[in-house]
Amino acid sequence: MRQSFTLLLVALLVSAGSVFAQERVAKPGPTLEWRSIMPEGLSFRAVQDTFLTALQQSTEACVDSPTVFGINNQWGTVVGNNGYGDKEKIQTFQYNDQAEFKLLEYWTVFGVRAVGNDGDLTAVVYATNGDGSPGALLATSNPVKVSETADSLRYTQFVFATPPDVNSPIFQAGIDFNGLYATNDTVGMIHTRDGCGTGGFLWEKWSDDRWFRVDSAWGGLTVETYGIAVVEFEESSSIDGLTAEGLTIFPAYPNPANDQVNLKFNTVNSGNVNVKIYGSDTRVVATYPLGIMAPGEHNFKIDTQAWASGAYYFSIETEDSRLTSKFIVTK
Repeated sequence: MRQSFTLLLVALLVSAGSVFAQERVAKPGPTLEWRSIMPEGLSFRAVQDTFLTALQQSTEACVDSPTVFGINNQWGTVVGNNGYGDKEKIQTFQYNDQAEFKLLEYWTVFGVRAVGNDGDLTAVVYATNGDGSPGALLATSNPVKVSETADSLRYTQFVFATPPDVNSPIFQAGIDFNGLYATNDTVGMIHTRDGCGTGGFLWEKWSDDRWFRVDSAWGGLTVETYGIAVVEFEESSSIDGLTAEGLTIFPAYPNPANDQVNLKFNTVNSGNVNVKIYGSDTRVVATYPLGIMAPGEHNFKIDTQAWASGAYYFSIETEDSRLTSKFIVTK
């Protein structure tokens, strides 16, 4: 039986080497306040909980204040297409095990868009070179129209028709928006404010197809983007669960579920635990505060009798980590 997980992408914490490039100037945009822009019905932490990169798992206060660099003369976003003709923005990620898996989907969040002739965006996945730069292209997703990108700080999903095999714990994923210049469209990806993150793990492809690190290209700008990847481990994989910072989650069962689904997880430390369920459109379906739980193995049953058939994602959050996986409900 294959096991599908939403893999928490862990930013690579090694030196990517020095890159010398023409310095660009970043004009700061507004810092978004979560409390004023959250979708109705979500708690303060709910939106943050959906941002599942390594930096957003940390306790740094800066992760609560994402930023959009404003559109200048229709272009001009740092993390997006702009007047410099950048083609792609790619984040480096690392999984904390050596398992092989297929990457089914890539999700990211867009904070601004301007629709002209409604061009296509795609997600791309790369192997990583020894110097930390993007290497061989592994896959390109199905296209998504600019007008179809999600609003209200929800994820936009990019699906890979032929999921790529990822045979290394280090890889890179991001967005290709090169086609938007011809269609007169623009998008900006949500990212941390300057000074939150390193900037050394975010790469951009220039108009001449060379790759540069954002911190080097933009005069020391240190930002990180937000994204998650849905992966499927092969049957032969020895991985029984996903582990990060003292939390391990296991595949939901039964899967597919009908009237009930059981979520199994293990915690190393005592502390508060919360469970959130997201629908296939990334909206929150249910929230379950479980309170303070002792270390050890836990099982949490959810009644799904009233749920519609379809794909769901469950996120288990402790005080140190968040992990997410996927299950199906059939009627």
